[in-house]
Amino acid sequence: MRQYKRNSKKQSHLNFDTGDMNALFLYARFQAGLGQDLMLKNYGEAMCSNRGGKQIGINGWYANGQAYVYLQGELGIRIKLWFVNKRLPIVKAGTAALLQAKGPNPYWARGYLSGNYNLLGGMVKGNFRFKLEFGEECKMEKESVFGGMKLITDLSPKKDENNVDIFAIPQATFAFKVDEPIVIPEDDGEHTYKIVIDKMVVLDEKGNEIKGKIEFAKAKDVANFVSTDILPPNQKMKFLVQVSFMEKKGGVFQVVTVDGKKAFEKEERYFTTGTAPTTIPLSNIQYAYPVVSQENYYTGETNKGTIQLKRGQDYLFDDPLWKTSIQFVGEENTLESAFVYNEGTNQITFTTPELSTEKQYTFSIVAKNSNSSATTDLTKQTKETVGGQNESEINVTTQTKNAQSVSKDADFERLSYTFRTSKYNTLEAKLSSINFNTLWGKINSDVIMLQNNMNADEAFDTAELVGTQYTDNKPLIEMTALMDDAFADKFEKLFYNSYPLDGMTLSRSAQAGEENYVGIPPTKALPIYSSYLQYLENEKYNPFLKRIFPYKYDLFHYYHADWYELISKAANRYVDAPQSARTAQVNNLLQSTFGVVPKGKYNVKAVYMIPGGDSGTEKQFSYTLK
Repeated sequence: MRQYKRNSKKQSHLNFDTGDMNALFLYARFQAGLGQDLMLKNYGEAMCSNRGGKQIGINGWYANGQAYVYLQGELGIRIKLWFVNKRLPIVKAGTAALLQAKGPNPYWARGYLSGNYNLLGGMVKGNFRFKLEFGEECKMEKESVFGGMKLITDLSPKKDENNVDIFAIPQATFAFKVDEPIVIPEDDGEHTYKIVIDKMVVLDEKGNEIKGKIEFAKAKDVANFVSTDILPPNQKMKFLVQVSFMEKKGGVFQVVTVDGKKAFEKEERYFTTGTAPTTIPLSNIQYAYPVVSQENYYTGETNKGTIQLKRGQDYLFDDPLWKTSIQFVGEENTLESAFVYNEGTNQITFTTPELSTEKQYTFSIVAKNSNSSATTDLTKQTKETVGGQNESEINVTTQTKNAQSVSKDADFERLSYTFRTSKYNTLEAKLSSINFNTLWGKINSDVIMLQNNMNADEAFDTAELVGTQYTDNKPLIEMTALMDDAFADKFEKLFYNSYPLDGMTLSRSAQAGEENYVGIPPTKALPIYSSYLQYLENEKYNPFLKRIFPYKYDLFHYYHADWYELISKAANRYVDAPQSARTAQVNNLLQSTFGVVPKGKYNVKAVYMIPGGDSGTEKQFSYTLK
């Protein structure tokens, strides 16, 4: 169990006899079995007022969720008329119900069993909603909207933690997803709530708010405060989080109040930061160009260099005692370049000097201490004549050099990494040099996939194909199928140009925004060989990397899958409808066939993308089916 991040799920089973239960004119007795699917959460110091003020659960850990009960027995209605006075069973068999459950210490479950009855030939009929309740419910002291549960389950850094990394990201975890509906069953029906963050701030020791933004994890039960710059070093900081509650009434969420006041929960932590680093960690780079460890830097794509920091380190660049420059250290020479650091965007920009092709360089940001220069004329000369008058004379000059006070930090690297230039000046030049020879593979009787042999003299690298953490995880090459052939035109006219067709959508549209989404129409259906990436990682000199073009042409697979899905949906929707009830577009689709993939050229375009959004050279080429 990781208390600081996640809550734990608990599943168990319980069997018991309910005994006689009565509610108004209903009666019941069941042999019951109870299973549960609960989420274990930390309620802190919450106590049960009806149990002598004992702490809830086990050291504050208490489960809340749903239970599924199976009942074997009898549920009935007590009838007392002038001619009959007896119990008439409504259910005399096995049944099941879903309950709200909490536990352990104490264990409690509640739910409702609903149904209709028709007895004595219709003389007695109606419907029922029978409340089932087992165990003892904990009545929380100072009970909140959510029954005393801590909604802010944890904060980090921890309370009074020292020497916290100034790159740390304060984090809050919550019992529920933030700003998402939460349905709570209660005696009068289901109530819908949500929690919202009122405040999530970090304050320095003077009470000033640190600039930053809130970022949520995908599940929205974890929120991070990402400061614009690194946290101030060697300071006592305060991390404050406050959430409030809203309830849906009349279709609109309204603020929940308790005793006339806004209901909220607040947590805070104090912590002390450590010292600031004198370098730029690679982990603080969002993207860089040239890219860290890049294998194919094309010298002719752009001379604009960029280092985008995730969080600002202004203090490295605003000290007048240090003169900072960019250096490109090659095998034969060192080239320097001036730079500009933008404190607002946390970006370093510079002009990349003219670099040689097929060479390795070390990129460095070097700081020189302006106090490191020595004082002038530190050499003392002493002239002495040896020998006296009437004797031979020797003139001796002695030089005495005083030690200079030179800082050991006269040259200091703030950032350093290597990269290698390509044989080619641009991506366009590299692709133009390749003689493609198309191969094809059969997927099924209707669909094939095209691939290209290239027999090139230089492979592609990871940064180009899929990106790295230093390209903001975006590839430097953007591939797009042009779909300017007759086969593509057929499916564009059938459904892509008018998608969604008659309100019918493709199931894969739910993947929009995900990493491997190919689009509708599927212009990005140009997957990369997984083996190519594996060789780049483990055997970067393997001849396969220069023989096979890494991208495959897989549009035909998506044409077939999309066509089959939409024609099936249209057939099911209009199974009994006359042709006149269908649109012309739907009729055309229902009368179509997939056909045979024709021989010919299938064109694509590759565009070189500079990290940060600028585009470089581009090249169109094709896959040919012969």
